[in-house]
Amino acid sequence: MGYPISEGEDLPIQPRTKTIVPEILLWLFASFIALTLRFEYVPNVEILTRGFFVALIMRLGLSVISAADKKLFGSFQELSSDQLASVFRTFVILSVLSSLPLLFLKQIALPRSFAILTAGIAMFLQTAVSFFVRDISRRKKSIESAKSVIIFGAGSYSQILIRMMVDQIQKEWHIIGMIDDDPNKMNVKFLGIKVIGNTNSLEGLIKSHKATDLIIAVAKLETKKLEQLEDIARRYQIKISIVPSLSALFTKKFDLSDLSHLDEAELIGRKTLIPNLEDLRNFVKGKRIIVTGAGGSIGSELCRQLHFLEPSYLGLLDRDETGILKTQLTLDNQGLLCSPNLLLADIRDRERLDEIFELHKPDLVFHAAALKHLSLLEINVDEAWKTNVLGTLNLLHVSKSRGVKKFINISTDKAASPISVLGKSKLITEQLTLFFANQSDPFDCISVRFGNVFGSNGSVIGTFNYQISKGGPVIVTDPEVSRYFMTIHEAVQLVLRSAILGRSGETLILEMGQPVKILELAKKIIARSGKEIEIEFSGLRQGEKLDEILFSEREEIQPTPDPLISKTRVADLDSIEAEDLFKLFRSQTSK
Repeated sequence: MGYPISEGEDLPIQPRTKTIVPEILLWLFASFIALTLRFEYVPNVEILTRGFFVALIMRLGLSVISAADKKLFGSFQELSSDQLASVFRTFVILSVLSSLPLLFLKQIALPRSFAILTAGIAMFLQTAVSFFVRDISRRKKSIESAKSVIIFGAGSYSQILIRMMVDQIQKEWHIIGMIDDDPNKMNVKFLGIKVIGNTNSLEGLIKSHKATDLIIAVAKLETKKLEQLEDIARRYQIKISIVPSLSALFTKKFDLSDLSHLDEAELIGRKTLIPNLEDLRNFVKGKRIIVTGAGGSIGSELCRQLHFLEPSYLGLLDRDETGILKTQLTLDNQGLLCSPNLLLADIRDRERLDEIFELHKPDLVFHAAALKHLSLLEINVDEAWKTNVLGTLNLLHVSKSRGVKKFINISTDKAASPISVLGKSKLITEQLTLFFANQSDPFDCISVRFGNVFGSNGSVIGTFNYQISKGGPVIVTDPEVSRYFMTIHEAVQLVLRSAILGRSGETLILEMGQPVKILELAKKIIARSGKEIEIEFSGLRQGEKLDEILFSEREEIQPTPDPLISKTRVADLDSIEAEDLFKLFRSQTSK
């Protein structure tokens, strides 16, 4: 309805037909209020007519003054707060000039204060209108530039999301509505946002409302439904995002920036875990904890979730200083590398470990440090021994001697009937925890076994994405190869739950759902990229299985109170003398 002006600018020529009539009416109304206030009653028609005449003259004077000095306040504009000084200057000049005729021309017969009151009221009203016009204009521009969002889900997740969007100061979101496949939720409202359809009506809603974003805000969603929504979003070229899982929400304060692109982890159909925070907090709060491998994928996520549960001390132990830096940044946003909880050490060095444990006296140890790349360890057998086996043995010895209350060893499904160096080394670590648990002076230690983790360092997903970025081909070992997968958040939640449930000597096995065909996973990632990428098959590498298993035929599996966790006990070791262990390890890996 006007133009912003600033010092040094000429006011652009405005379309007067749109503003002149409202402005004149505003000045006439201001004169009416001024006369009413001055006489303390509604004056007669003659006085009103004189007042309206003077007001029109004053409005003409305003045009002359503002034309003479562009810095002064003229007609309706998108007025900014720093231009209020020009309004005040205009008011003073106009009041003085308009009062002079009233002083000397008795025939006008109006109070001398009339001009000042009229100018003041008119300036106030015109300023208010200008700010109103500016606000309406900005709101209109905001709506035009905002992301038009459809939210899938009408439950607690969507309510959290909508409340944050509504409360957000910078209005970047225009919520079209919610959709939900539950017929009982049709027309349900939350903060004015209504359920306007279901999956079947999504395409029509996208077209009719010109939606730019689809946000999935549900706790549990079947893989087929997820793929259906993604297919619709891809066809209409709208962005699809997902609210983080509950476990992610619990590890930090949720922010709208946490809305993430739908990633490969969602396509495996893992159901969201709803953790028992009270149990976890009771187990962790006030404890002194050390996490080994704190710079790695599992170790860093362990640190984040443990940090949220308020331990009295959380030691980040790793030999990778860059990994420690990255983990510290996610905990306190500092990254200064001068905190006493940053423990630079190699688990191969028992003396260094003993110094650390003597100084910090941990109650709990989560042992996530390991060499884990299967094919690399096939040609570096001794390194697997030094880190995975000897490093674990060092930690167990030091933990026991320094009074650690519970030791949690992170293992892998490769340890079940192992044929690889990695699997055999990790099976021995499980046997070591059982050996220490069986001594006459028992030491509370367990192992937790699970499969592949999405998002971990060296994950096949990262490899596929890199190969796609280079134009392919995507390399799959075998058309029939399959693997178990779970998300990092879920894996760590179950590790913490296992630490509570596990009894000394047990190996806890996490429920991994159905195995995923790697070829199908590769096809989905390629389809998402929108590129034409070929797939090639390299054949299984040494030590690889076509299908992984979570436990061997010789292991007796028992349930636990948690349906997502079962337990077993591995075969006993006769001795833990390093020399005997090394001979055992070498004999196994040479088969």
